[in-house]
Amino acid sequence: MNIEQFEENFNQKFRRKKQANLIISALIFILGVTATLYKANYEGGFWTCFREMTVCGTVFTTLISLLYIFLSLYEMRHEYEFTYSWLYTLRLSSCTTEFIIFVVVMMGYLPFLPTDPTILRYDMMNMHVLIPILTVCSFIFNDAPVGKLRLREHLGSLTFLTLYAVGQLICILNGIYPRQEVAYFFLDVLNQPWWFTLFAVVVMYGLGYALGSLFALLNRKCSWYWYKLKFKSL
Repeated sequence: MNIEQFEENFNQKFRRKKQANLIISALIFILGVTATLYKANYEGGFWTCFREMTVCGTVFTTLISLLYIFLSLYEMRHEYEFTYSWLYTLRLSSCTTEFIIFVVVMMGYLPFLPTDPTILRYDMMNMHVLIPILTVCSFIFNDAPVGKLRLREHLGSLTFLTLYAVGQLICILNGIYPRQEVAYFFLDVLNQPWWFTLFAVVVMYGLGYALGSLFALLNRKCSWYWYKLKFKSL
């Protein structure tokens, strides 16, 4: 294989990688928007929905996917792949969040699905299964790797968890919604001992940090799959 053939092969793989991620990101965006609208209509309003981490996480992932669509189009136009940007950190956070949502919800349905599973409802299937799977696969195999992240850089995987926790605590501490409307028991900080709140923070942040580190590693190892070339000589 000569230099010209090598470059053409490489460019083709680059375009295919970007096209694949455009399709996946567009699908995530469509599923995210339609699932959120369906959920809001089913629950009778957006306010009720946005108490849940699943809905907030879906909106976060949907917006990040939209931004990534524009970045991918830019990269395709200039035939250049960004190896680091603030969007990488947000994508890592989105990937971590969606995986947590997927695992937690699926654990609730094990060891077997009920006869009439709620998980098959349009919004539930999208938010808890399809979007998490697509997001994780898209990040691991398509995002341009940034090399080995420093320990503090892995904290970027906690971006959404932090934003969600702060938003919920502001609403709870200011009485914006009553205790019975707190989405998760571990967020009910006014009615539980301080040590339990600290324990919940350690568990959630520890899990998020570990998953973020794992996904960054997998991205570094797997994202070059598209560029594997077989040739005898240049």
